[in-house]
Parts: sequence; structure tokens; C-alpha cells
Amino acid sequence: MKIKDSSEISGLRPEPRASAPTRDVRQERVSLKGSHDVSSAVSSARASSSLNRAARLEAVEKSVRSGQYKPEPAKTAEALVASVELDAQLKRMSGQ
Repeated sequence: MKIKDSSEISGLRPEPRASAPTRDVRQERVSLKGSHDVSSAVSSARASSSLNRAARLEAVEKSVRSGQYKPEPAKTAEALVASVELDAQLKRMSGQ
């Protein structure tokens, strides 16, 4: 499609643009200097929690087998509700 007559739009002029607000432009930098320390701390915490968890599970198993295990229903319910609430928050944050 070719436009042959532009007389109707020749008188139109674009509106002057408002000047963009000035802003303080600073350079942002990312540093990975502490990432090794963080990584080793995470690895250490994982190893420690694995050992602690294994020891706790062994103690629970021993008390269950001996008939001494007395679970606290209120504590169990609180932990379950907290877990479900956390899952719901994470789903909301991820947009699911």
C-alpha cells in the first residue's frame, strides 16, 4: 500500500517530549570475593546437620523400639502447619 497524499497529516507535528528526569547513575559492581567462604560454610552446615539428624533419628528409633517414645501431638501439629504455611508462601512468591 502506497500513500500518495500526505496533505492531511503534513500539518501534524509531534508533541515535544518531556525531558527525562535526571537520576543519579552509579556503577554497580558485583563481587564474588566472599563466595568461597559462604560455600564452605554451607557445606559445613550441611555435613553437620546430616550427622545431627542421623543421631536424632537413631535416638528416636531406639525409643520407639523400647516403647519409650511419647510423641507430643501439639508439637507435631505446629510443625505440620508451619511446613504447610511455608510451602504456601513459597508458591505465592514463585507465582504458582
